[in-house]
Amino acid sequence: MGLLNFFMKSIILCFVIALSQPALSQTGNSILDSDSDMAIFYYNQGINKIELEDYEAALLDFNEAIKLNAKDADFYANRGYVKGELDDFIGAIEDYTIGILLDPNDHIGYNNRAKLKFYYEDNKGAMKDFDLAIKIDPTNSDYYHNRGVLKHDMEDFLGAIEDYTKSMELETEKDGLTYYNRANSKKALQDFLGACSDARKAVQFGYDATELINENCNQ
Repeated sequence: MGLLNFFMKSIILCFVIALSQPALSQTGNSILDSDSDMAIFYYNQGINKIELEDYEAALLDFNEAIKLNAKDADFYANRGYVKGELDDFIGAIEDYTIGILLDPNDHIGYNNRAKLKFYYEDNKGAMKDFDLAIKIDPTNSDYYHNRGVLKHDMEDFLGAIEDYTKSMELETEKDGLTYYNRANSKKALQDFLGACSDARKAVQFGYDATELINENCNQ
């Protein structure tokens, strides 16, 4: 499996959906009495369908929510996520962009859009988005990991190692994938001792690095 696939996997793990909106307003017998209430109703339905992985139905719900309220950043962010799951990457980028315009502090949107820019080989744009995501939320380990993969792809192996290391410092649980990817960056710098150490830790934390170990490390 190539590095691109590892990047895609790591980014998918990092895709984040917003939480459900607050409960609907209580007017009369809890009747939905405004476009805003109905928009939240459809939005929350969409969130529930994402959890069920029913992305086609979720998309319809988010479409309805946006028709009723076109100024909520969360609506676009989550529709962008759904479009990505449905392989509509251009549509996903468009929705993340609108969401970011509505909420310039949407670090999740920057991170998720960066993944899609990377897919289209817009490395410069992806780097800018990762940088912004990290600037807004410097405590998210996934963002550093994902930027590390991009730096490796751009052959900035030292920069990649720095980001993987920072990701490890912030992780609440050890991630074998991060060790595996750092091992690849160390290998690219011919630091085989460090690469083998990381590869073995990747195995320890649940990631299969057998091929890398067999090819590069003395047993």
